[in-house]
Amino acid sequence: CSHIIRGYPSHKVAKLDKLRDSLKKKHLRIRSLYQFVSGCGFFTFPLFVINQLEFAVRHGLIGHKAPIVYMPESHHYSDCHSDSDKQTPEFWHKWFKPLKHGQMQFSDVQEIDESNVWEFSQDSIMTAYYDRNSVHAYPYPGDDEWECGDKWIQYQRDEANFIMDNFIHVTDNMRTKAVKLFNNKFEGSGPVLGLHMRGTDKVVHEKVDPKLYVKHTNAFVKKNKNAKVFLATDDKSYVSMMRSNFSNTIEYQNAERENKNVLYNDQYPKDLKSEQVLLDSLTLAQTDSMVKCWSGVSEFAVYFRDSEFSEKPTFSSVIDLESATQKRKRIVGDFVTGPSKPQETCKNDPLPDWGKSKEGETYCCPHMNADFAKEKEAAQLKIGKPKTGKGCFVILAQNKRHETYGRTGLDILNNTLRLLYKNYNNREKDDILVLHEGDFDEETQKKVIAGRPEIQFFHLKGENWAQHPKTGIGRVHHDWAGVEGMGYRKMMRWYAIRVWPALKAKGYKWVCRFDDDSYLLSPIPYNLFGFMEHYGYDYGYRNIARETGLIWDDADGYPRLLRNYSSAYMGGKTGWMLDACNKKDSVDDLNRENCGDFWGFYNNFFVGHIDRFLEPDIQHFLNTIDDTGVIFTKRWNDLLLQSATTQLFVEKKKTFHFTGFTYAHNSGFHDMLHYGIVQIGLHEQKPYKSYISYMEEELKWNMAMHSKYLINVNGLLTLATPNPATCCSNAAPDGWPNGPEVLTPTQMLC
Repeated sequence: CSHIIRGYPSHKVAKLDKLRDSLKKKHLRIRSLYQFVSGCGFFTFPLFVINQLEFAVRHGLIGHKAPIVYMPESHHYSDCHSDSDKQTPEFWHKWFKPLKHGQMQFSDVQEIDESNVWEFSQDSIMTAYYDRNSVHAYPYPGDDEWECGDKWIQYQRDEANFIMDNFIHVTDNMRTKAVKLFNNKFEGSGPVLGLHMRGTDKVVHEKVDPKLYVKHTNAFVKKNKNAKVFLATDDKSYVSMMRSNFSNTIEYQNAERENKNVLYNDQYPKDLKSEQVLLDSLTLAQTDSMVKCWSGVSEFAVYFRDSEFSEKPTFSSVIDLESATQKRKRIVGDFVTGPSKPQETCKNDPLPDWGKSKEGETYCCPHMNADFAKEKEAAQLKIGKPKTGKGCFVILAQNKRHETYGRTGLDILNNTLRLLYKNYNNREKDDILVLHEGDFDEETQKKVIAGRPEIQFFHLKGENWAQHPKTGIGRVHHDWAGVEGMGYRKMMRWYAIRVWPALKAKGYKWVCRFDDDSYLLSPIPYNLFGFMEHYGYDYGYRNIARETGLIWDDADGYPRLLRNYSSAYMGGKTGWMLDACNKKDSVDDLNRENCGDFWGFYNNFFVGHIDRFLEPDIQHFLNTIDDTGVIFTKRWNDLLLQSATTQLFVEKKKTFHFTGFTYAHNSGFHDMLHYGIVQIGLHEQKPYKSYISYMEEELKWNMAMHSKYLINVNGLLTLATPNPATCCSNAAPDGWPNGPEVLTPTQMLC
């Protein structure tokens, strides 16, 4: 949520480019914020650590030397620690292990030379505390610019979990004590509810009415046989109240509680105070469900569930009683019932605004080419291979770390192939071409192919993997828009331009693209290429993407390119590109202010009729675009160009939107959804049950962590980011050089 402090100025962040190499050669030394230490709670200190690490990781400032924490200051949880005292650790290392970074750990921070460390300034640490990209355990007063609530708090947890899992862990001693405490109190019991009731000094937000805790506890106890409750609270009046209501059910830690917060009582042993609050959080982290207020104690319990107790299943539910919005509840539903049924009508606004959706609204994409009846018919007819030519799947893979996302490629490729065979190719036996840059040696190829003779490897080289034009368009990372490297841009050109003639030369008539991070999660009960031939389609896709061609210093550049081509070579015709726009009168209406960012096809999955894309009208368009070099210089990618090609030249009635099978794609690290979609197909009889199964058994993603992305799109259960429920900025991003007359980015997947 917003705060009076806006965060790191973009012009200062830009200066890191000159410092990055030198900083990466040193240890980041993480410090406390002196201005806060006199009054902050225990979990403010690990929050300092999380946010300094988050900034350093986000900006690539950590190299091979592990970050270290140094917190010797005096405060309500620790006395001042002298560097000369070699027997006892300073505050951080009493409770947390040295930060883990890969295989490197440093247990003695005092042995690291001063010349070998760098720190954030106190002003920067303060800024990190309020920066929009930092992790916040709860919102602050005046939070009127960001939507605070379920979606907001889940985003904070996702960010925190990444840092906690990779860097921050409590000492073995504290974890052992927490497990022993939990087992002593709850071994042999039924499900355990964790309650965190903050009472004595609830200042940042008002106290939660304790009757709400009683209500939720009653519901939990009635629902679960032999249920127990762990109560974490700083207020002894809450202990008395809960004991009077649930005398045989309630358990709590024997800790100091007062009518005012024990935090400020420095007569109470500081180490014991620290241990008790950390044990409360670690014990809450082991419960089955949690009901909480906004506080670091219970919020870190959510983080600890992943970082310290990953062997346990996810929380059945985490109820934040201070959540500021419930508007998505009617769309998403709860963990048991799933999303609501689609309404008769739903909103499809070409220019939607962030946060302006209505309660209970079912979100719409322009699913103008979907016809599930044909997919059901194709299954009944058991449509087989095409009669007029062969089809093949193409998968571009890397046998190395991905240059953009850093993930390893071979394991991901094998998983994609496993699912493709499981749900399709064990039956259909269609050809599969694994495309590569020459990084798959013969031995690796044999292992991938083993037992699956349909798989071949195709080395992309020459014109199929070339910069075009070769000269006169500058250099990557110096003159070109975007951060992607040369390999990524060659991939864009391959799928936008070269895939058609290259596959024709290999004797194919149909092509279906999968990425190495595309996942076919349910069966396709017919042959894809036979389907296209049988019904006379030239292009098929699975999902819609609203992709931006926005270049900040030339906001009209991409639509202007299309308008100019249409005016020069098509007599002003626009195919069906204007169908989802407000005005549809002429080629001049093809602009972002009228259409938003253009609706296209999320083309990590598509099926194309190669002969149609090799016809003169399309080839003239593609060659004209190719010769401009904008694929490389502007990052106008294959999604934009393939979508424009189809909508300008391929008849709408010859384009098909598949909605029957369940498909997933995820760009980025594969441990959670980063930029991508999981959409349950209409063939699924019990979509929510299928969703749970795919998340837990195939994708192995945390259900609770992803709940913020789950929506209903045209009656399809959809997990996506960015998605229509969160689409469309009406506030300019940092560094935006344009005025309010230029529409800010409006990307989404659906």
